[in-house]
Amino acid sequence: MRTAPHAKRTRCQTGGDINNTQDHKTQDYKTLKSVSQSTEDGQTDVIRERLKEQIDYGYFEDNYPDDLTGINVLIDCMTNMLQSPTTRIGGFIQDRAALRPYIENVDTEKIQGFLDHMKGKSMRNVRNVNAYWQSALIDFLRGQELTLLTV
Repeated sequence: MRTAPHAKRTRCQTGGDINNTQDHKTQDYKTLKSVSQSTEDGQTDVIRERLKEQIDYGYFEDNYPDDLTGINVLIDCMTNMLQSPTTRIGGFIQDRAALRPYIENVDTEKIQGFLDHMKGKSMRNVRNVNAYWQSALIDFLRGQELTLLTV
């Protein structure tokens, strides 16, 4: 894969590469790359397929094909959080058991809300896009839960 001379290649937690362009002012989720990875036992693929069913991936394929890159990145992030014993969220280490309930409650509406929330966010100084999206997703889901509790 070729990158622009001004682009910096960084290694992502899930084993793929993400290109971060140095001279852009904003980057939205449409410019992200999915970085799925399979494990020897195929567990990653099983988790990814379950998450696709959970969020009704087919709905996005039919109605929002331009958003599929962002959705694939989210699926990768959620898969990573479900496989890792711990994940750093907002600078703090979180156990998988604490994150699992949020991920298990993700649905089509929450994915759409999160993607809308992330559109136009500047990611100019983000060094690890995957970690940023993991933190942003969990923070968004926690905020949604808090909003529901206060209504």
